[in-house]
Amino acid sequence: MLNDLYDLKSAGADGFVFGALTSSGHIDETACRRIIEAASPLPVTFHRAFDEALQSPLEILDIICSLGFSRLLTSGRQKSADAGVDLIADMIEHCSGKIVVMPGAGVQEGNLRKLREKTKAKEFHGSAKSIILDGNGANAGVTITDADKVRKMKEILKQF
Repeated sequence: MLNDLYDLKSAGADGFVFGALTSSGHIDETACRRIIEAASPLPVTFHRAFDEALQSPLEILDIICSLGFSRLLTSGRQKSADAGVDLIADMIEHCSGKIVVMPGAGVQEGNLRKLREKTKAKEFHGSAKSIILDGNGANAGVTITDADKVRKMKEILKQF
């Protein structure tokens, strides 16, 4: 990961996303410190490895904050952010702006308003994907980020 980070950093990356857990399911603080240090001064997001960790959610959130991560991407330890909305709201309240808690997994225009209202999150992660159809209307096996879905999601968030 460090070699990739150095290559991407020298190529102009503006931030990094990763997560490191030990074989026992705890946050790997040593690995995280090394990668955050190497990424400096760029921001680093802890990804959904958080959702697989065995430590209590607020305990691991405190560790992630103390390590210097800028963001945490999470589904609230559920299959989707919609299902984990209550934990995400608790985490945002708990960290009081020390870190950005970013709901992700299944975030789309149909549930974005509810997620924003219940969690008060300022940033969201969504793929806004659509499947490309072939000339016969069948799935062509290609998924894209749909600009129209992105626009709709932006419009929803502008209302807050």
